[in-house]
Parts: sequence; C-alpha cells; structure tokens
Amino acid sequence: MSIFSMEHVWKKTETNFELKNVSLSILEDEWLLISGPVGEGKEVLQKVILGFDNDWDGLICLNKKNIKNYEGYAEKIAFIHNRFIEEKGSETIFDYLALPLKIKGKTEIEIRKEINNVHKQFMNIVELTKKMKDLSLQEKVSVSFLKAILMNPSLIVIDEPFYQLSNSKRKLILETFKDNLRNWKGCPVVIFSSYILEWLPFCDRIAVFKENGLLQIGEPQVLIEHPQHAFVAKYLHGEDFTLLKGILKGNRFITEGFSFLLPKQVLQDYLFFEGQELVLGMMATSFQIVDKPISDTIGLTFKAPIHIFYEKNGFYKVYSNIGHFPLVAQIKINGKINEGEQVQLFFPFDHLLFFDGNTEKKINAKRLI
Repeated sequence: MSIFSMEHVWKKTETNFELKNVSLSILEDEWLLISGPVGEGKEVLQKVILGFDNDWDGLICLNKKNIKNYEGYAEKIAFIHNRFIEEKGSETIFDYLALPLKIKGKTEIEIRKEINNVHKQFMNIVELTKKMKDLSLQEKVSVSFLKAILMNPSLIVIDEPFYQLSNSKRKLILETFKDNLRNWKGCPVVIFSSYILEWLPFCDRIAVFKENGLLQIGEPQVLIEHPQHAFVAKYLHGEDFTLLKGILKGNRFITEGFSFLLPKQVLQDYLFFEGQELVLGMMATSFQIVDKPISDTIGLTFKAPIHIFYEKNGFYKVYSNIGHFPLVAQIKINGKINEGEQVQLFFPFDHLLFFDGNTEKKINAKRLI
C-alpha cells in the first residue's frame, strides 16, 4: 500500500526546471533509496518531501491527503540530518530522547514507557544513561534513529549519511544500519544518497534521478538486470558496464575505431532504421575468451589487448578497449593470460542492451513488447 505519492510534480525557476514531471510512490514499511548525481534533482525532491519547499506544481499526498492542505504535515515526517547529532552536553541519552516528548505534553510515566519500548525493539543498542558528549559515531546514528521513531512519524527521511566522511566512518554507519536498524518496519524509510552501491543490500527499492527527472524506480535486482536507461546501467555497474556510442549504416554498427555486422534477426527484432544513433551496452560478466571465432549470427568475436588484469574469486578482470572505448571483461579463469598480449573475446548478441543514441532510453525488442 502506498503511504506517500507524487503525481506529475514539476518545479520551475525563472531559468530552468528543478523537477521534471516526477511521479513515484513510497510503499508501506519499505526502505527506499533515492539516488543520482549531486545537483540533478534529488536534493530539491528532499526539500519538497520535507515540506521545506512548497513552490511546485502537481499532486503530493501523504496517507491519501494532499500535503498542501495537510495541517500538521511536518509532524508526520521525521528527518535525520546527515550530521546525525551535534549535541555535546552532559545530558543523558534518555534526557535527549525525552525532550521532544515533554514538548508534546507527555507525562513522565508515558515518556519512560515509550522510550523503553522503542529501546527494547533494538535490543538495547545504546545505554540510556550514557552522556551525549561521550557517544561514538555508531551510537549517534542509533540515537538519531530512536529519536525519529519516537515521533511516531508516517515517514522517516535520512539525509546523505556519508556527507564528508571517510571510508572507515561510512563503513561504521553501514554496519549500524545492517546490524541494528534495518529490520525495523514501523513506517517507510527514505534515504537520500549518491552512494548507490553501498545501500543496495539495505533497500527494497531504488529511484535514480538525473537531470532533474526520475529515470527509473524498482527493486535493486530489476535495475541491475533490466536498466531502462544507459545512465542507470552505468551508475549501478560502473566500470563493469561498457557503452559503445555509434550509428547504424545498413546492418553495420559503426563506432570510433570499430565496426561490426548485426544479424538480420536482431535488426528485425528491434526495428532499427538506417542512420539511427545507438548506444550499445555490454555487461562485463557476459564476455568469454574463445580459441576461434564463433558464428557471427549469435555474437560478436573480436581481438582485444590486455592492458591490465587481476584475479579474483575464480575470475580474471580484464581491462582492455574496443575501438576507442575502454572495456572491462570479467572472465572465468581457464588458462593463463598475460598483460600486453591479445585475447579473442566473444560477446553474445542476446546479451547486448540497445539504447537510443539521443535519449539514451532502452530500446526493447518488438517481440518483448
């Protein structure tokens, strides 16, 4: 069930659009990661969801109520700042957690009961009598989360948790979520972060933003295996996803320093046209080393130089190039290879992903539509 929804939300300034026709829903009890490059939409979206920015067009609802007419909307959203906790006083964790409840008019008995109940849910991950000034980073993360839960919100929003932090501190934050917090299912949790790979194991769904619009939203495995945009594929796979930009002339795909024939069946399945600009996507794990060329009706065979390689978990990770484009291939170890030599690589056509050269949106085969 949807707790929070956005329908055709636009935000325009005098010179450009900061949000472009965004539609998405946040489901009951899910952990949703909203990711993308810095400054390309997600930061504006965060302000809109928090109610800090009301200058937008479209429809946004929380619990099926329009947030522009929702009295007390801000109290339904718990916000965890990227600096977590900056308090350095001598007050205890209990006193820190109790203050917002006192402001709400709760009695001492009610406050103690609520804090203890939430504390027990997380198997007493912090000592309530510990002073705030003595908290470790992991304890600050945990206390921030406890404070958010005590607000009894409909939605928890977590600001970029890795803001200006070292790798070691990022690891501590991830461990805290994984070991102590991730199993909590009281309301949806939305994380805004550009560090998509780190959050893949924790989130039920991912929304990827670029150029102020939503490119794709779905379960992590769906985005990994079925990216609907070239940027989504590259953003999730990084160097392990090769993109070839070129043009179709007849049945030949021509790119910088390289060309090859696409079989008739592929051309028919995708309804390509003469002169079409294409972006071809190649997953590193789909390459094979072969002794001799394989039929050009089922795949592409070509020779590639080995610039660098290393062994990991029974595979070679090979850094090479195809034409003028860098290429990374992950190949099962079956024999010896050496840097500086050439190997014959094979890539099956049914593993190729086709994207439009202008929009970079995925082109689906007509038989799959």
